[in-house]
Amino acid sequence: MPTPPLPKVEVVKRVPVEAGKLKCSKGPPDCGLLNDKMSLMWGKYKDLVDELQQTMDKNDFEFKEFSDNLNEQLEVLRNAKARYITELNEATANMNSAQEEMSEKEQQRIELDHKFQVCSTDSLACT
Repeated sequence: MPTPPLPKVEVVKRVPVEAGKLKCSKGPPDCGLLNDKMSLMWGKYKDLVDELQQTMDKNDFEFKEFSDNLNEQLEVLRNAKARYITELNEATANMNSAQEEMSEKEQQRIELDHKFQVCSTDSLACT
């Protein structure tokens, strides 16, 4: 259940004479205690800000160090990958060359087997 609105009251622009006992009329106020309290609070929050800044600087340094380390590792891995790709291409080329040579040798073997069969059945054909 919402609370009912407060009645409107006219803003007091001058303090009535009857309320004079509430007015501070001792001359200039003594703000020493207030200043002390404010400086203690300011010091407390300044220390917290300094501590937080130090933590942030430390975390930033550690992050940059970690990031640099990861980037170095990535560079090493890129170089290794490039080297292995080159080696793989070379090995593939060698394998293809060997298979081609094997195919030629197999063809030669078939031809020689055929000649051998022909020569073994008919000795006049081999001369």
